[in-house]
Order: sequence, then structure tokens, then C-alpha cells
Amino acid sequence: MAGIEIAGIPLAVGGLLLSVKGAVDGFNMIADVCAKDNGLRFASTQYYVEKVKLGVWARRFKVHVDDEDDDDDKDSHDYDDLEREGATDSPLLQQPQVSRDAIWRIIAEINATHELAIKYISKFHVEPVALPDAADAGPQTFHRKSKWVTMLGEARARVPQRNRIRWVARHREQFTGLIARLSTLNQDLWDVVTREEVDSLSIVTGVLSGLGDQLSLAALQNAPGTDPASLLAFAARLKQLQGETVQQLAARVKRIDASELSFLNAASNDTTSRFRGTYTSRESESLPEPVWIEWKAIENIGGLTSEIILRVDALGALLSTDNAAAFHRPACVGVFDDTRYMERNSGNRRLGLVYRSGSAAAGLPVPLWDLLRAAGKARTRPPLGARFELAYKLASAVSLFHATNWIHKSLRSDNILFTPTNADASANANANADEGADITAPQIAGFQYSRPAADASLEGRPTGAPELDVYYHPEVLSGGWTKAKELYSLGVVLLEIAHWRPVFEERYRRMTMREVSAAMLGDVQGRFGDDLAGVVGRAFVDVIKCCLTGSLGVPGGLSAADEAKALSDAFFQKVVRPLATLKA
Repeated sequence: MAGIEIAGIPLAVGGLLLSVKGAVDGFNMIADVCAKDNGLRFASTQYYVEKVKLGVWARRFKVHVDDEDDDDDKDSHDYDDLEREGATDSPLLQQPQVSRDAIWRIIAEINATHELAIKYISKFHVEPVALPDAADAGPQTFHRKSKWVTMLGEARARVPQRNRIRWVARHREQFTGLIARLSTLNQDLWDVVTREEVDSLSIVTGVLSGLGDQLSLAALQNAPGTDPASLLAFAARLKQLQGETVQQLAARVKRIDASELSFLNAASNDTTSRFRGTYTSRESESLPEPVWIEWKAIENIGGLTSEIILRVDALGALLSTDNAAAFHRPACVGVFDDTRYMERNSGNRRLGLVYRSGSAAAGLPVPLWDLLRAAGKARTRPPLGARFELAYKLASAVSLFHATNWIHKSLRSDNILFTPTNADASANANANADEGADITAPQIAGFQYSRPAADASLEGRPTGAPELDVYYHPEVLSGGWTKAKELYSLGVVLLEIAHWRPVFEERYRRMTMREVSAAMLGDVQGRFGDDLAGVVGRAFVDVIKCCLTGSLGVPGGLSAADEAKALSDAFFQKVVRPLATLKA
């Protein structure tokens, strides 16, 4: 492509748009070249990561062209059109002149590097393979031992591999060098401007929503342990585990023996409350450490009981993976099977997910549910900035869970917890809402109801308790769980955070779930929403509306993979990023 001039921003922006589009188009060919060569598979994945990084940078500075905006009849996006479409509104205009000059030179280098890469692609690529039918595909479909993957491998093996010997012998090192160069240039772009936390998060969710095969996910785990690569590697590992069978996952679980765990109220048959306890591992000479336990009650109903136990064990294995702060979940030690409970209750079971306490002096974690009720009684609210931060952290965590194909299924204020700042806070239900807990450090619990996105649902249906069912999308009963329906639950929680009051009203007891949903949305779209916008800002209220209505603008007729990618991108741009920009 022609060189980029530094004289005007629209020209520079236009060049970047074309460069990004060329990178997107070229990646599919690169992936195909590398498909049969283990030495290049990692390079293929890394090229995709660099493409996403460039796309995130372009979105941040409003110089991004979405695929659906591409039109082959438009002469490569006339620069005048780009200017009219808002290129001159780019935040790049706010950068100092010295920074802008550096950016233009880096962009020119990126364009030149892409041109070299595309020459390699054009010379050595193989024809794309027609994929075997994968209707109703889910994470297990793409496991490396599945029939679908075997069929794909056989189809790929029948395609002539032109020029492969010359590629491996002469050009592998040159091509991987180009990818390393792109990585350096991408980093240079971020070094010139200030990278924000939301940008790193966008890279992670963007990469994971576009990669699902086990080999690419494994390659991502070799990323350097720096931000955002460390989060990317962790999230890739989690998504890779989601592709395993329930049986494989359950075999990984850490089972806690009764001799390792002591807890208060051990003789109680309660399965709804969280218990405090002490855990002492037999596998090491460790000191006792404070923990808390969340129970999963399982009725003795024959074959289904063993299947649910298997799923809880699989969940325990997922929760026991190395944690990452951005997921905002407590550190899980393992799963405890309370056999004494079974003896007391005619074979019914009680399995506990055991979590480490935030500190040795801390009591039980404090639920958001309790803080909201206490605030209503005391007529208090925490600072607006703290509520903004809480809303962003919860939304960003949900985006990460969904990027790893994990649906929580019970996103409610009673499952959003905070470590108490003093031992009495967890027991003091009448404490002021902004005392006793740091609301900017949430932990998402309630995972006993979670499942991988494509797994058949055995439970996690609405509870029958109106105070809790208000968080569930009304179509969950008839259609099961999807990521979009979980965004509804997030919207309800965000509404509570904005108002800092429980969302449930007594009138809801007499309504169906669909009527409750309509009433809640009517309030947000009416005078209550206008009044709330006067307090927290219109942007926050618009995010809540987006979640409650599911109006993410994802077009119909997409493949499952494209729909998942589009949903992830739309959720990030319409929910997560706006919340990140809120200022008190």
C-alpha cells in the first residue's frame, strides 16, 4: 500500500483502517498455512493476538472499521468519507504533536510489515478446507479427540500442500520474525499513549472470543507472564478446560477429607447459609487457615444424583485453577463431601465448595444483598465513585467468564460478596452500607449453579422465591440459559448498584416473572430512570437498559462462532467500556 503521510490526521487514520482490514483478511490465510506445521502453529496464534491488539488500539482511538462496514464497491474507503464519518473526532487529535508524529511513523512501519507478511501468505498459502457439518457444536465438539476434529483433520490432509518444503526450509524464521516485529510495533503504539485497564481486558476477551480450538488455546498459555499476557494465558487455560468432558474435569478436583476441615455448626442440616471453618492440608506441613464453605444440596434421586455430584466435582476443578484478580472470584481450595450429613438425611448429600477467607481476622463475607437492605433502613449510600468502580468490575468479570464459555447462572446480589473489614461486620446486618466492607473489591460466588455454556442444564432454574427470581430473565424457564440471558441478571444487579437499594418490591409477589421484567424495565425507561440518570448519569442508565432489553445490536443469521464473537464485542463496547469511563 502507499506510504502514509504525516500531514493530516484523516490520511493517517485512513491508512490505519486499511492496514487493520488487511491484517484481518490475511490472518485466515496464515492460519491455514500453519495448520499442518506444529512449528508455525504458535506463530499463527500470535499473529491473531497481534491483530486483536491493533484492533483494540484502533477502537480506543475511533479509527476502527468493522467487518460489516466493508463494501467492495467503495474504492477502499475514500479518505473524504472517512473524515465525514468522524475520523477527525478521533482522540488522536488530543495527543501532543510529538506523540502524533511517533504514532504515524509506527503505523507506517506496521503497514510495511503487513505488506511483507502478505507476500509470504500469497506465495505459500493452501486453499481453505470446507469444514464438516458441526450442527449444535459446543466445547466438547472441538475437543482434540472428538469425531468432528478427526473429520476436519482428514479433510485437511487431502489438500495439496504446495511449496511446504520451501516454506519450512527457507521462510519460517523470516515469517516468525515479522510477527515478532508486529508485536514490538503494537507495544510501541501503546507506549506512546496511556493504556488503561479496560484496554488490556478488551484484548483478552477479543482474543478468546475468536479462538476456540484446543491447540490455539494451548499456545496462548505460553504467552509471557506480563499484563495482559498473564491474564490472557490464565483465561485461555480456563477456556481450554471448558472443552474437556465433565468426567475429565471431575478427575482433576481436589477432594478435601473430613480430617482436614473443621467448621462451625457441623451438626446443622442447613444448606443455604455459608459456614466459617478452618482448613489444614495433609499434603504439606501447612498451618491451619481460615476458610468459608458454600453448600450444594443434592437429593437422593438415583442416577441423577451421581451426575450432579460429577458436575460439582468438575466445577470444583475449574474453581481451583490458578486465580486471576480480574475474574473477581474467591480462591477455591477444593470440594468437601459431608458424609455425616448423608448419614443423617437418608442418603441426601451436601457438597461444600471451600474458599479461602480474605484475611485471618475476617468473618464470613458480606453479601451485597445485606448492604443494600441495610442502606435502605439507614437511608445512606456509599460514594458514587465507589459504585461506579463496583459496576465496572462486575461487568468486566462477566465478560471474562463469558469469553471462557462460562455461564454463572446465579448472578444475584446475594452471591456478590465483600471481605469484611472487621470481625463484626459480617454479623451486623444493620451496619451502614458504606461501612464494614470495601465495595470496590467484590468477589463473585454462588458457583454451585454454574455450567459451561453448551452443557445441558440439570438445575439452576429460578428458585421459586420472588426475591431471588427477580434476577432471572423470564425466558430462562422455557429456553434455558444463554450468555445474553445472563446479561439480564447483570442489568438487575447494576440497577441495584446505581440506586443502592434492593430491586425487589412487594408488588412483584403477585406478578409473573414476565410481568416483573416489564414493570422493572418500564420504571427504568420512565420517570424513575430519568431521576436515576440525574444522580448516576445517563451513560450508566443506558448500560442498565441495554442489559435488561438485550439490545446489543447483534445481527441474525450468523454462525454460532460468529454470533459468539459479535456478542462478546458488542457487550464490551456497549456495557464494559462505558462503565469504565464513568467518573464521579
